[in-house]
Amino acid sequence: MNRGAEVAPMRLTVGQEVRVFDVNGRRMGYPDEGKVGHVVKVGRKLVTISTGEGRWSEQQFRIDEQRANDNYGHQWFRTLEEHALDERRRHAIEKLNAHKVMLDAGHALTLEQIEALASVLTDADDIDDDDRLGAGHSPEQAVDE
Repeated sequence: MNRGAEVAPMRLTVGQEVRVFDVNGRRMGYPDEGKVGHVVKVGRKLVTISTGEGRWSEQQFRIDEQRANDNYGHQWFRTLEEHALDERRRHAIEKLNAHKVMLDAGHALTLEQIEALASVLTDADDIDDDDRLGAGHSPEQAVDE
């Protein structure tokens, strides 16, 4: 899910902390926020990231796609800034889904537009709650009436 328009061009530096994810991450015991990795080497097309674990502690990734440089591409990495944007997007989409609003897989909405939609629905919930309770009444008073 590379949203290049929302993130400045990627500048990776040696020692930079990143998150490494895997398609089978949950089965393999990866934390939901991804494995912590550090950039070891940055080339023109490839970046080497170390997760510091076992035999496969260093993995090469294609910089342009942020996918593992192998035949499968099951692993990918995200910078901390990209990961924060992904989390904001996930939370906003969860709010939309809670209101039965589903986005198409190929939607063209920006993160800000998705958050605005979620905010409108959340604000509408707050207004509905006030209307149900009556202005200035507590939930206990509304039940008693």
